Amino acid sequence: MGLCLPPSLSEETLQGFKYFRLLGPLFDHLHRAATERDRAGNRQLFYDQYASLLLLYFFNPVVTSLRISLSRKKDIDMGLCLPPSLSEETLQGFKYFRLLGPLFAHLHRAATERDRAGNRQLFYDQYASLLLLYFFNPVVTSLRGLQQTTTLAKVQERLGVHQTSLSTLSEAAYVFDAALVHEVLLTLGAHLRPHLPLAEQAALAQLIAVDGSLLPALPRMAWALWQDDQHRAAKMHVAFAVLRQGPVDVTVTAGNGSERAEWRRLVQPGGFYVVDRGYVD
Repeated sequence: MGLCLPPSLSEETLQGFKYFRLLGPLFDHLHRAATERDRAGNRQLFYDQYASLLLLYFFNPVVTSLRISLSRKKDIDMGLCLPPSLSEETLQGFKYFRLLGPLFAHLHRAATERDRAGNRQLFYDQYASLLLLYFFNPVVTSLRGLQQTTTLAKVQERLGVHQTSLSTLSEAAYVFDAALVHEVLLTLGAHLRPHLPLAEQAALAQLIAVDGSLLPALPRMAWALWQDDQHRAAKMHVAFAVLRQGPVDVTVTAGNGSERAEWRRLVQPGGFYVVDRGYVD
């Protein structure tokens, strides 16, 4: 059904405005900060205004989230409605795990060598299944939401997981090696079958497109070198079988990684490759 919170924000319920007569002049020097990229001159929110909004948040306990503090007037008048809560009825995609489950079996013992006490509760195959569940379900929007799915009996039964803490899920991203899923990707890609006449299948059987896509990265991801310390990115290089409409191989590098070097890793004998000039020697 979703959850609707009653209206509470109004000009009458907000307080602390008297302090801005003192604080306003102290924020003046912030107004032009971080505007050098706004070449079109269409910035709507400036640093001094943002700082004032943050102070308004601290002055008013009734403001409990970013959305409420910056919401439109109609949101304030009508109250705030949250999306439907997670339940066994709102989750989907379980039918695919009958196919995917066996492909994850080899991951079960990965990264368990440190578990000398034998008390690990979350294994790599279970973690990979939870990540797929996230992609199958737009209603799961965060790591905390994913953690909440592990409390559901249907998820525990179908994926073989126990109720898992948020800290365990967060740690899993560092404990489990993403490269081990590479084999699963290639196996799934090989299952794809073309839907073209036989003559066209023969002509395009070895046609493979290769291209790279930038994936924005957080500043703390030091390995993801791209433009500078504040603008980091990874690059995913994909060899894509045009006829089968699926990946043949995938590699990931830093954002400024060499496309030519990755193409040499992706090329296989007998292939017919289409690439842009970034990959050409």
